[in-house]
Amino acid sequence: MDDIIHINLGAYNTNTHSIGTHTVRIWSHMLASVHWMFNKQIPGKFLIQHGISITLINNMAIALEGFIADVCWEYAQNKPNLASLISDIDNMTWQKKSKLYDRLFAKKLGDYFGYDGISALINFRNNLAHARTYTELSKRELTGTAVSEIETENKGYHDLREYLIKNGLLKRGTIPSNVEVPWKIETAMHFVGLTEHYMENILRENESDNNLGIATEFKLARACR
Repeated sequence: MDDIIHINLGAYNTNTHSIGTHTVRIWSHMLASVHWMFNKQIPGKFLIQHGISITLINNMAIALEGFIADVCWEYAQNKPNLASLISDIDNMTWQKKSKLYDRLFAKKLGDYFGYDGISALINFRNNLAHARTYTELSKRELTGTAVSEIETENKGYHDLREYLIKNGLLKRGTIPSNVEVPWKIETAMHFVGLTEHYMENILRENESDNNLGIATEFKLARACR
């Protein structure tokens, strides 16, 4: 029988050994650092601002993915009929973790408020994690003066732009700008708030009986300044 000694400590028995565990949830460290960074003065130079914003966005996506993996792991690890589903969780992509979560729980990830933004965040992270170059295109007719709205070469960035425009975080335009970019500080603030609300709702509504440690670390991380 498993015992919770502390939010990070546990113990269980096998046929041959008594096992003690110490758990370190990486995602809570990243969430705590995001809160810490938001409470520091951000330099005025755009290069530094944008670099900080990219770091915040990337870390929030990683924190969310680790959080979902932990919720699935804690729920299934000691259930003989479910344990095999998480045996390969360390090698799962976000898409596979999402399918795993949806298989384990009645309320699916897509049923929570803000899922369209979460999908945009994950796709954004996939580009940022590889430092994918962002290129804007503006088109002018050769035989006239009509100019099209800004487009991007990369589909992931195109879909992100549409999401940000829809939510009032970017303006439609015909002229490229170093200011109207997808990784403004305002964009980072949007994704941080959205993701934390999403995680909080999962903890509140998820039917797992093993979320105590996760919920406690989530609360502690959000309190960091």
